[in-house]
Amino acid sequence: MTTLTTPRRNLLRNRASAGTVILAAALLLLPGPAAALTLDVGEDSGQVGTIVELPIVLSDLGGESVWSYELDLSWYASYAELLDVTTTGTLSATWVVDRLIDPGAVTVTAAGATPLAGDGTLLLLRFLLGPSAGGMYVYLNDALLNEGDPVPTLDGGYVTVTALPTVDIYPDSGLLVVGDSLQFTTYGGTPPYTYTSSDPAVADFTDDWLHALSPGFVRAYTEDAAAITDSTYYQIEVRPFRLSVVAGSAAHGDTVLIPVEIDDPAAYGVVSAEFDVTWYSPYADFLEVETAGTLMATAGWSTPLAVSSPGVVSVAAAGVNPLPGPGVLLYLRMVVYGSYTFTPGAGIFNETYAAYPLGGYWSVTPAPTIGISPATANLMVYETQQFTATGTPTPPLTWSVDDPGLAFIDGTGLMIALAEGVVHVQVEDALGAVATSGDITICYVGLPTLVSSIDALEIVQVPVYVSYDLDGLGIYSYEIAVYYNPAYVHYLGTVTAGSASAGWGAATAVDDGSLVRVYHAGPVPLDGCGSPMFYVEFQGDAGLGSPYTGVALSTALFNEGTPCVRINTGDVCDPATDASPPPAGPRLWPARPNPFNPRTVISFQLDRTGHAELDVFSARGERIRRLVDGVREAGRVYEVPWDGRDDAGNVLASGVYYCRLVAAGETRLQKLALLK
Repeated sequence: MTTLTTPRRNLLRNRASAGTVILAAALLLLPGPAAALTLDVGEDSGQVGTIVELPIVLSDLGGESVWSYELDLSWYASYAELLDVTTTGTLSATWVVDRLIDPGAVTVTAAGATPLAGDGTLLLLRFLLGPSAGGMYVYLNDALLNEGDPVPTLDGGYVTVTALPTVDIYPDSGLLVVGDSLQFTTYGGTPPYTYTSSDPAVADFTDDWLHALSPGFVRAYTEDAAAITDSTYYQIEVRPFRLSVVAGSAAHGDTVLIPVEIDDPAAYGVVSAEFDVTWYSPYADFLEVETAGTLMATAGWSTPLAVSSPGVVSVAAAGVNPLPGPGVLLYLRMVVYGSYTFTPGAGIFNETYAAYPLGGYWSVTPAPTIGISPATANLMVYETQQFTATGTPTPPLTWSVDDPGLAFIDGTGLMIALAEGVVHVQVEDALGAVATSGDITICYVGLPTLVSSIDALEIVQVPVYVSYDLDGLGIYSYEIAVYYNPAYVHYLGTVTAGSASAGWGAATAVDDGSLVRVYHAGPVPLDGCGSPMFYVEFQGDAGLGSPYTGVALSTALFNEGTPCVRINTGDVCDPATDASPPPAGPRLWPARPNPFNPRTVISFQLDRTGHAELDVFSARGERIRRLVDGVREAGRVYEVPWDGRDDAGNVLASGVYYCRLVAAGETRLQKLALLK
């Protein structure tokens, strides 16, 4: 809003020259209090670049006499420029009018020798519209009539400024290879449209298609029927040929040759090339560049220089003879692990030309995910455990153990425990996927299940036996926990008299009300077979209605863990043989001699008549010789010789072998040593 100051008003009056004299005379004749009247700025519309005349209309003058006025108007200068204030044909036509025009504002002063005669157009504002389009308000900020009387009601005006017609070409950029074409479209304007190129030697139009002719840069232009034009914002580049990585497929971990191809470069005499190929580094490893059978080899170029870092290889090559035509430029030897796009860079050829790069997607079959079930196990010596490969293994499978001295596993995943210790099972499938088990713990010693029957008020000493001869095991201490239900029986104490640990004196026992923990140690190791380790004494509750048999082993530990022991396993050691009772089922007797060279005899016995298989395996679990395959009678001891040869009659090398007997659904195994 513009507010006129008194000095500025005086300046405008002085500039009015003769109008100032007339105004002074008119002021002497001013009437008394003025009636209400209205000054209203009109409305109009037009296109950017056109001229409109916006009227200021005086209405409701009534009997008032107006001899002079000052008007202060404003608008947004971006929508219009005021060219002039005209009075021709208006109420102010005979008056002296002055104006002070600024961008977006004007002050108009006028006075006359005769008063305004009535309602009508006071003057015209002549605007040039633009450069912006939109709605423009013209504000009548202030109006002074006769130095203040009458006081008018003011109403601003409005001009609608419409934009010039425009056209828009699409696309706004492009990347082509010589011989390619690109179609353009024009939005807006008035069809038909005419398309032209900034350099027809590089690319030229046929109708709305731009055809790439030679390497370089151009802009595309469009013009409509009204001669309105537009051009692409960016230049369109034309390159001489494509550099492409050829797509392919492989399996996880495969070593592959990835071809890098080039369109026909013969027209450009290419004798040097530098470019990169990139990928996601965890998905592939670069090994080397190969050129056998490629364009580089045909042209006699020397071996390219290849510099690689994770995810990128940079290749530089040159020769005396130009590349002869299209085809494979070179191969990248890679090890691939995951599916990804190998993307070449534009590179530089002959230090002049950039190529149009096209990536190639390699689909890589993921490595199978396999596992081993069970992941862990606890076995007694000579027990078996069947392992299976889980997930998506690809047969055939290869099974192995990390310590063949502790266990043997055959090609089906059946493992037989041979000696105490911790072993791990591994399986590998045909695609190289590997899985390894957790700890497979093998124990010599077991504590058989407690056997007891306690009646009401009866005192019973429950023996805790072992299943294996203690001689040579070096057991200097044990910690064994026994569970009972205090609602049925009551713990009385721990007894070592007459037990294998009697020489150690009294044991320490801690009873927490349902679990007795027995701690014992001595200066000499335990020995013997068939005697209990100790006794736990209980008395049946007075209200016991039937014998209580629920006393049970909870945990057991020898020498802080060595030898290992399993609870509720095996039978009581047989003092007649100083060994654990033989397991039920077929018996495989120790081979004689063992170690041997070149012949040994393997003996076995069945507990019932049936089919038997006796095989020899390598340490890797591969069956190399079948010795027995047929029905055998129960009770008879069969002696089978083996001459250290495989099924084909080949003499085997020195090493560890395994003999396996399978009968009645059970398996027995022993280790053989062939020494030469």
